Amino acid sequence: MVQPIPLRPSDASARQPAAAPAPATPRPARARRLTAEEREFLPAALEVIETPLSPTVRLTAWALCALIAAAVTWASLSHIDMVAVADGKVVPLGQVKVVQPLETAMIRAIRVDEGDHVAAGQLLVDLDPTEARADLDALVYNRAQAALDAEVARVLLTRNPDEPFRGPADADPVLVAHGRDQAQREIEKQLATIAGFEADMAQKDAALESNDAQIERARLTLPLLEEKHETAKGLYDKRYGARPSVLISALVRRSVASAM
Repeated sequence: MVQPIPLRPSDASARQPAAAPAPATPRPARARRLTAEEREFLPAALEVIETPLSPTVRLTAWALCALIAAAVTWASLSHIDMVAVADGKVVPLGQVKVVQPLETAMIRAIRVDEGDHVAAGQLLVDLDPTEARADLDALVYNRAQAALDAEVARVLLTRNPDEPFRGPADADPVLVAHGRDQAQREIEKQLATIAGFEADMAQKDAALESNDAQIERARLTLPLLEEKHETAKGLYDKRYGARPSVLISALVRRSVASAM
C-alpha cells in the first residue's frame, strides 16, 4: 500500500533522515453484496443464503407484539359500561307526508334528488310497468271472455239459430266464431230434442184418443151385452139353454178361491 508523501516536508523531517516505512498489515477484503439480478443466477441454496432478510418481517413482528401488548393492557385497565338495548321509534315533530305509489313495482328511474322542490303532478319516479301491464291484460281478457259468455247465453235464450251474434269488439275473433258456432249447435240440439218430445207427445195423444174411442165403443156396447147376458141367464135358469160363459168364469173363480 503506497504511503502519501507530503508536498512540503516540515523542518524536522528535513533535518532528520527519512525513516523506512513500516510494513502495511493486509486488511481482509470486504465482501461485496450481490444485487438482486445476480442472486437470481445463483443456486437455490446460495440464493437463500445471500438474500438479506427483509425488514418488513421484523417490523411486522414488532407491530404484532405491540398490538397484543396494547390489547392486553387495554383489557386489564379499561372499564366497560353496562349498555341496555331496547326498541324505539323516532317520531318527528313536523308534518310527515308518506310518498308511495298506488301500485308496487320495481323502480326504473328516479327523476328527483334529495332536497329538490317538487310540484303537484311532477314525475318523481318511473316504475317498471311489466307486472301492471300483465295484470291489465289479464283483466281485459277476463272482461272480454265474460262479455262473450253473456252474448252466448243471450243467443241461447232466444232459441233461434238465425239470431245475429254480436261478440265484444276486444275479444279474439277466433273465440267469437267458436262461441257463435257453439251457440248455434246448442240451439239446434235443443230444438231437435224439443221436436222429439213433441212427436212423443203427439203419439201419446193419438194413443189416448184411440183409447177414448175404445172406451166409448165399449160403453155403447155394454147395455147390449148386459141385455144378452140377462136373456141367456134367464134361459139357463129355465133349463132352456146352455150355461152362459160369464157364469162359467164366475164358477171357476169361486172354485179357485175355495181351493186356495
